[in-house]
Amino acid sequence: MKKNIITVIIPVYNSEKYLEKTIKSILEQTYNNYELILIDNGSTDNSAEICKKYQEKDKRVKFYIQSKKGVSNARNMGIEKATGEFICFVDSDDYIEKDMITQMMQCAVDNNADIVASSFVYNGHTQAEVGGEKLYIGKKEIQSLINRMSGNKNCKTNDQFNVSACTKLYSKHFLDQHVLVFKSEREYIWEDMAFNVDAFSCAERIYVMDSAFYHYDYNPESLTHSYDANRFEKIMKMYCYLKDKLNDIGMYDLCKFRLSNNFLGNARTTFKLEALFNEHHVAEKNICRMLKNEVLQEIVTNCDSSSLSLQQKIFNIAIVCKRPKLILFLSNIQNIRKKGIIN
Repeated sequence: MKKNIITVIIPVYNSEKYLEKTIKSILEQTYNNYELILIDNGSTDNSAEICKKYQEKDKRVKFYIQSKKGVSNARNMGIEKATGEFICFVDSDDYIEKDMITQMMQCAVDNNADIVASSFVYNGHTQAEVGGEKLYIGKKEIQSLINRMSGNKNCKTNDQFNVSACTKLYSKHFLDQHVLVFKSEREYIWEDMAFNVDAFSCAERIYVMDSAFYHYDYNPESLTHSYDANRFEKIMKMYCYLKDKLNDIGMYDLCKFRLSNNFLGNARTTFKLEALFNEHHVAEKNICRMLKNEVLQEIVTNCDSSSLSLQQKIFNIAIVCKRPKLILFLSNIQNIRKKGIIN
């Protein structure tokens, strides 16, 4: 196999506890023709010093600093700086298997793929990709992936396609050709999902691997699990973006039930975070405001409740009837049952 240059992009922010393990997992790859771009996003711990240390030790490591512009901006900066023919992303508190790049590059070259997708390991549990290993060619086949990317078919079937950008290998020419960039996580939640819906809708050849190389461990300090007072608005904004995008490519009618179930689950998670992080009266006030949102009411209307649990059905009724006290009660019950772990 020709040794194409790969660019690995890692946005860094206050990751000193995990960063060395992350960087080492790149430097120890069996595939060695790569550049590693580290972009510090205004860290206040020793993350920048760790980055500098590895830059001095290995000429393949490039280090840049930006002033708290966010993960998405750092990734976009990395795409601009990249000299590789393919690009992959790694978060600074995760790590990858030694042969991840070798295996994914082999699939990319052998299949002339715009994108290669693999799966991940979450807290030691491998997330198998539904549908097995396959090369998807053309609009119709790739749309089946976009449909599954929108969410699970129902709440009893786990067939959602993995939306993470960190488990993908992208052709740099493909990204540049279609001007694909990440939306800011400060405005949207699930920016990876938007990026991949955009990317997959442009792609002609996508190879899906039935392999998991990427290790993601639960980190309560990460953006995904911390409290964000604007989380609800970001969810609604992302829903509207995806709805419009799916309409543009003629897929909304096909995807709407999956999309609605998916984002309704995210709304429930937001309610649980309100209950977990705020005083009772503050949480109730915030939830009351959310229930008046017209987009949320549209989502619950489109939701297919046939496969929901009894508690989820009650959640939906409480949303439609705008009952913040009941939602807060249900959220507290779930938080107690899960011991405050939101996932």
